Amino acid sequence: MSSIGFVGLGNMGLPMALNLIKTGHEVKAFDVNTTAMNAVSAEGGQVVFWTCPYKTGHQLPVKLIQRPSA
Repeated sequence: MSSIGFVGLGNMGLPMALNLIKTGHEVKAFDVNTTAMNAVSAEGGQVVFWTCPYKTGHQLPVKLIQRPSA
């Protein structure tokens, strides 16, 4: 399966990331909310701490960014 970078684990991003993990994808996730990152980690996702998450992760074939203002 794909390796997916996920930035933003809010109301929409967290369920999407968890569903991707459940379907066998490798998810590397970041959010400022540690509770959301703990939920991803508990389901088998990898929590990452990028210094600039919007510019990092270029080695991942798929990147999803969820922004509150989007």
